[in-house]
Amino acid sequence: MRYAFLALLGIMLSGCTLSSNVGGWDFGTVYVGETSTSGNITWKNTGNDQVNFLGVMGSWSAGSPYSLLPATYTGTTLGPNGVSNPVQVVFAPTASGTYTGTMDPIRNVSAGKTVTADTVKVQGVAVAQVAKGDLSIGGTAITPGSALDFGSVRANAGPAVSLRVDVANISNAAIQVQARFKKGNEGFSIVSPGANFAVPANGRKVTVKLQFLPTTVGTHWDVIEFVDAANGANICATSLTGVGTE
Repeated sequence: MRYAFLALLGIMLSGCTLSSNVGGWDFGTVYVGETSTSGNITWKNTGNDQVNFLGVMGSWSAGSPYSLLPATYTGTTLGPNGVSNPVQVVFAPTASGTYTGTMDPIRNVSAGKTVTADTVKVQGVAVAQVAKGDLSIGGTAITPGSALDFGSVRANAGPAVSLRVDVANISNAAIQVQARFKKGNEGFSIVSPGANFAVPANGRKVTVKLQFLPTTVGTHWDVIEFVDAANGANICATSLTGVGTE
């Protein structure tokens, strides 16, 4: 799906080159439900001819968490070394995953003329934020704000990669925990102690062994949640990622 700014119509006066001030924009890791906005992204006319800069178009998949600012873009005429009005990218993920896209200047090339323009790549990773409550997730494999990364594993061949997380209970009563995957079928599984287990009270913990063995090549994402089986409350969760290779 392609989203375009409203832009001024214009005509390229001759061949030109539009160079961006950044090669790309990496949002890094962002929690689901949070919003991150890029800095100003501009294009400079490094050619010798005047050009009308019409606007910017973002290319990303349907349902992508990216959007462009301003909502209505004001085009401008750029002489040699002229710089376009700035554009910003907003990253507002609602689900875990790795998201990529590109930004391209809109230009109108007249007959017999050529134009080159830098494409700016955008990327970001969205991870589930650990919820508050009597249950918490931790352990040496957990890095707050980052997905639990199993690395690269040969699809359907392995060997599988295992990581361990600790589920702790800070309440004064034992909690029967249910473990579940939001997506499933991504190659992640629970080795032990199973999908249902009890966590003793007063700060005690249970170590859960997770495994990654993908059946397809490519990047795999999921979220594992640990919930109170009695009422669905006290959810804690973390994102999982891994890559299936040939």
